[in-house]
Amino acid sequence: MSSPHSSTARPLERVWPWIAAAAAVAWGAALGMWGVLRSPGGAAPPDPGAAATWWRVAQVGAVMAALLWAGLLAWRRYGPAPGSDRPPLENGLVAFGVPFGCVMGIHQAFLHVGGFALDVFGREAFWWGLASGLTISVPIALWAGAVFGRFLKRGDRR
Repeated sequence: MSSPHSSTARPLERVWPWIAAAAAVAWGAALGMWGVLRSPGGAAPPDPGAAATWWRVAQVGAVMAALLWAGLLAWRRYGPAPGSDRPPLENGLVAFGVPFGCVMGIHQAFLHVGGFALDVFGREAFWWGLASGLTISVPIALWAGAVFGRFLKRGDRR
């Protein structure tokens, strides 16, 4: 694998780092406001005039933005290079990280509404659980996929 500073094209090359960082901050802020101000989990919404409410929005937004940034960093560093002729499933992020992160994010959404039923898609709690669950699970799974990819490459040497 080439180093991150080599001349080969890397994923997200055109948007790295400032556009990706701005997108992560915007997504984190949106999730922070949605999760705290709307309180889709069923708790009473907090007072929007209280400073503690906005402090909580900032905390949730910062965590979500940091996780998204970490996921983008994993994809940029270890994701399949654009135009690569290698099979995608040879890459640990594609073979393990993306599917596992998506399954865990969807599972989180169902946990927010108490399980699967026909009416879950109409509930805001499901969509909040999906958005936050994917934002949390996918970056963690991408890094796990990077580790998994190292094991895949070790198997090729034998």
